[in-house]
Amino acid sequence: MELNRLGFIRYRIKVSDTDTGGRVFFPSYVRLLNEAILHMFRVRGITLHPTFSLTYVNNEPLEGHFVVGEYFCRIEAPSQYDDVVKIEVWVKKLGERSITFEGRMLDESKEITLAKGSITYVYVHNDKSKEIPKEIIELMHSEPTHLEDYF
Repeated sequence: MELNRLGFIRYRIKVSDTDTGGRVFFPSYVRLLNEAILHMFRVRGITLHPTFSLTYVNNEPLEGHFVVGEYFCRIEAPSQYDDVVKIEVWVKKLGERSITFEGRMLDESKEITLAKGSITYVYVHNDKSKEIPKEIIELMHSEPTHLEDYF
């Protein structure tokens, strides 16, 4: 599988995603991009512990875990409560110790891009960056092992 096409999720904007004006609150864009990335890990058998303290591959723990090293988001057009959006993600750069994902949020009904962003995950162990395990690299190049569609 090409890393530049990891996958996507669809999501209905909830009240909790919006500000007092009913528009999507700016941190929600980054959170949803991150959710799409976590989903792409999960459907390939990679699970991050809820506290991000461990990483599992096919339910087997690995030494180390991912931390967010950097993120960016640019809002292109407003989105609001009850919109159904599509969040696409792909790998921009797969390094020895980090993975940079890019993504975009789309309003398919209007055929417009709502936001674009990126998140860089750094693999660490004992508070120091560490080479990403080969098991994770291999799974990142694989097709999803199962599909989920419940966002």
